[in-house]
This record gives sequence, C-alpha cells and structure tokens, in this order.
Amino acid sequence: MNLTNIILVTTLVSALSIPGQAQTKKSTSTKKPAATAEKSDSKKQSRSVSSSASAAQTQSATVRTRKPMVNSSLSEYAFQPAAGHQAVSARTVYQNRKVDYVIKNRGVQTKDYETSKGFVLMTRYDRGLENGWGFAAEIGTTVAPQETSRKGQNDGRQKGFTDITLTGRNHKAIRVGELTYGGQVSISPNEREIPTNRDDGNMQTGGHSIAGFVGVQKETQRYVVGGEFKHRMFMDRSSSVKIDNRTISTTISNGNTFDLQGYMEMPYEAQLFGASAGLLHTLPTDFTSRVSGGNKSNYDIDAYNIIKLAAYGNFRVSSMKNLEILPQIGYQKVLSDSGGALSVTDGSEESVISIGARLSL
Repeated sequence: MNLTNIILVTTLVSALSIPGQAQTKKSTSTKKPAATAEKSDSKKQSRSVSSSASAAQTQSATVRTRKPMVNSSLSEYAFQPAAGHQAVSARTVYQNRKVDYVIKNRGVQTKDYETSKGFVLMTRYDRGLENGWGFAAEIGTTVAPQETSRKGQNDGRQKGFTDITLTGRNHKAIRVGELTYGGQVSISPNEREIPTNRDDGNMQTGGHSIAGFVGVQKETQRYVVGGEFKHRMFMDRSSSVKIDNRTISTTISNGNTFDLQGYMEMPYEAQLFGASAGLLHTLPTDFTSRVSGGNKSNYDIDAYNIIKLAAYGNFRVSSMKNLEILPQIGYQKVLSDSGGALSVTDGSEESVISIGARLSL
C-alpha cells in the first residue's frame, strides 16, 4: 500500500470514529428518540466521510505520479510498453565530441586529438511482451555528414548508419520497489572506416558487443528514484584508414566497461522531468596496427573513468493523446589521464543535445 492510500484510509477511519462518540454523548444529554438520533448522526457521518474523502482525494491528486501512456515501468529511464502495446520513436541528436590522447613511442610523446560534430537521426521500436518482458530495436543515421578533424589534417566527413542495438528487458515487482534486468546486443555490420580529407568515413564501431544489466527503482510520494548497473563485453573491433596510398588497419581488443547509473524523476501533471548521473569504468584496451606491406605496431590504453550527466523530460501533447515529446541533454568527460602507450587524457569530452517524439500504439 502506498502513502496516498494510507492517508485516505487513515482519514476515513478518523472520520468514522468521531460520529460514534458524538452519538453516545448526545443520546445521554438530550434523550432524543433512538431513530432520530441515529438519523441525525448518520447525516453527520456521511458529511464527515464525504468531506474527508474529498480532502484526501485532493491531497492524492497533488502527489500523484505520472507515467507515460503505455509504460509498464515505473520510470521513463527504463521505459517499456505494457504487454501487447508498442511504441515508435524518433529523435534528432546533435553530438560534439573531442578525444585528446598522447602517443608514447621509444620515449617520445606526441599529443594528438580527434573531433567530430553533427546530427544523427535515431529511430527506435519498442514492444511489450508477456510475463513482464519487452523488446526494443534502435538504429541511427546521419542527417548530413558529420565534420571530423585530426591534428595536422584537413577536415574529413563521416556518414551513414550507426550500429544496430537490440535490447530485452524485464520488470518484476519486489518488496522495495521494482527490479529491472535484461540484456543488450550491439551489431556492427561493417568495419570502422576512419575519415580523412580525401575519403569519407562511416558511423559504425567495427565490432559487436553484448551487455547485461540489472537495476532497482522505487516510486516515492513525489519522485521515482532508481539505479542500474551494466557490464558490456566487446568483441574485436576493426578499422581502416587510407593515408598517402597506404592503408592502415587496426584491431582493437578488450576494453570492456562497467557502467553505474543513478536517476531521479519528478512527474508533474502531463509532464515528467528527470536527471541521471553515473560513472563508466573502461578496462585496459589493446591496439594492433598494420600498415599495408609493413610490420605491426602494438599500443595499449590503461583503464580510465568517464563521468556521465544527463537531464531529460517527457511532455505529453494534449491534442494527441498518444504522442509524447522527449527532450534530453547530456555531457561526458574523462576524469583523468589513462596512461599506457596510447593515453586518453582528461581533455576528452562529449556534449549531446536531442529532441524526439514517441508515438504509442
């Protein structure tokens, strides 16, 4: 039983106890006929119950939490349609990313960087299944080629489709709230093509990954709070770049991640406001590069941490009962230099702004 129901029951019990006491006192002092006294007290009881119930309902409306229309989850963060329902969403995402790193080779340190910025259109399909399960599929494509640059090179461009992400999630009611858990697969159909000033690159990572996650969320009187832990394991990722009629091929191994997120949401009438914060820990990563016709070069990146912050919302469109607007902003930053032969530095960061819409079916 939630707090709103406890308030309602407590108020009604108090209201019912008062007329009984008044009836005993009044019957001994005025000596009214029993039927008349009972009728009078019945009216008082009815008015008191009605008044108390109305006050309780008013208080209940004040603290009522608001969930998206077909959402079977307590939160927008872990959105999942109820069984038999589905939802289609699209959002335009602006990304601005910078990666600073230092290359160490035979005692010589060389600073380098990569930047990219541009828009991506992400589309997603969600469907609620039986027994608390849900399924989601998501893919993105560039609205226009993203601009990229590297130290000492002219700007390049990258375009095309992103990796395909498939997610299965389950929700279960537990004593402290709601347990949410599941798995995720990310599929990269092609190797990563790194852009140069002569050749465009693509938006894919060059390798598949699989992840498992578990979280707990709880609905309080005014908020929804929750946390989630995710572990992602990567298969080898391959990339290539053409420079001066030579092709440099790179294989990236390891680099599995641990992601811990906390979030809080405040529903208010037809709107919902949320915020999340988390820490992403990346394990050591190995690089093996080969120039066409040449020898291999091995590099490594030591473990490093990234802080993740985001604010998001859900706004229901009053004229269309099954349409919701989904704004979001996010920021990520490397907390300290990683170390290793290829060291990612704390100048690496990413900003994201997106606006989207979801249609519930």
